[in-house]
Amino acid sequence: MRPTEILREEHQVILSVLSCLETALADCQAQGKADSESFPRFVFFFRKFADHWHHGKEEDLLFPALERAGMPATPGPLAVMRYEHDQGRALVAAMAEHVEGAMQGEATHLYGLIQAGESFLELLRNHIAKEDRVLFGMADRLLSAEQTRALLEAYARRDQEDSDPGLGDEGRKVAQALVDRWLGERV
Repeated sequence: MRPTEILREEHQVILSVLSCLETALADCQAQGKADSESFPRFVFFFRKFADHWHHGKEEDLLFPALERAGMPATPGPLAVMRYEHDQGRALVAAMAEHVEGAMQGEATHLYGLIQAGESFLELLRNHIAKEDRVLFGMADRLLSAEQTRALLEAYARRDQEDSDPGLGDEGRKVAQALVDRWLGERV
């Protein structure tokens, strides 16, 4: 198994939740308020699973490994990926800021939540496509067998030593609950 396969599988979970978010945002517009059960879960999922769990592996382990293998930190793909991670964090923070008011049907907060959510959808879908189609292929070619093995070991250590043990499983459970609610499928 390659380290990029693990990240691609996590991308599939994230993309499923993005589809849920898209449906939930349309529901917000139709209902005039945010679903009070789902939107705190979206914020949790994007902060904890997508950012801390998944982007943490990329930023703390994969990107430095690629730099050690000769890929420049700037300019280039790694700088773009880090910048987009920061943009995503800002958009999730904006969604979080508006969730409570949007759940109460407050128009300003509903508008803010929808705007931030739609921007986040576009950003993260494009970001994932770039990683899956370009960056991960470069990583697969650039990393030696030894570097690949070391990176897989680092992923395993990170999963065991994380400050939120079980976060990967918890994130997947939240994803499944959102998919059940909004799409009625299995992740």
